[in-house]
Amino acid sequence: MGVVVIYFISGYAAKTNLLKKGRAIVIDKSNRLKSLPSPKIVLVGGSNICYGINAKLLQDSLQIPVVDMSINAGIGMSFYYQQIKPFLKSGDIVIGIPEYAAYSHTNIYGEAFLYDLCTIEAENYKYLVAMQWLRFPMFMGETIKSNMSSLSLKKESNHIHGRQLYDTFGSYFGHRNQTFDSTKFISSQKTENYKNKSNQIIQPSFIKLVSDFNTFCRQKQVTYLHSVPVYAKIYYDSSYMSGIFKKLNGVNIINKPERYLYEMNEMFDTPNHILFSFKQDRTIKLLFDIRQALQKNR
Repeated sequence: MGVVVIYFISGYAAKTNLLKKGRAIVIDKSNRLKSLPSPKIVLVGGSNICYGINAKLLQDSLQIPVVDMSINAGIGMSFYYQQIKPFLKSGDIVIGIPEYAAYSHTNIYGEAFLYDLCTIEAENYKYLVAMQWLRFPMFMGETIKSNMSSLSLKKESNHIHGRQLYDTFGSYFGHRNQTFDSTKFISSQKTENYKNKSNQIIQPSFIKLVSDFNTFCRQKQVTYLHSVPVYAKIYYDSSYMSGIFKKLNGVNIINKPERYLYEMNEMFDTPNHILFSFKQDRTIKLLFDIRQALQKNR
């Protein structure tokens, strides 16, 4: 009980600074989602989206309002799907682009990042499913620690992933001047190299999550398009993705992974984050795939 009290007190004390952090962009993204008319396009998934897609270019090219709801893969795809469900209407288009880790070892229910969003904006509690409430005590200490460290945040400019580094559409631009960082990149090799058999175990829970959301969309007359993320070519394994395609039978996967592979020095800190200079290239590829998929659905 004492930990719960500390959790709420620390969140309240740190609120001003928490609202400056990048994760607080959940408020702006949510407000945009609620305000957009239908039909609209909603992007959901991890940071491979907001770091690597130009949502404004998508909107201008397709002439359909776009909102990028992505923040971080650690939030878990369950939350992303639950968060947008109440605001989807007939004619809307949802494009899901989870990182490859979501299929294998990232928990669908999220980690501490998820509960940070609830501290920042209490509305997010209502999107938690039963399992996320049961998991909450596991991450309460980490969330308290995050709240306490946020108390020392004095200026937005001191925080590289600040809320002010997202545009109106939800796309992140804070990595404009970032270059390839081999130290950070190599440190992620153990969990990100899909040539390792240990990383190729596909979670049935994730497949079910996507399939259930796909069914939900059909019932609401919403188009669900499932896309592959960008990824570092050096860590990609085609047999892993082939296994995913087979298990996602019935879900409209709109592209081929090989078109979205980049060289290691074309990423900046992880195999999921392309350099800012390649953002338009990736977006143009996605535009082509979206158009093709929508034409087939007519």
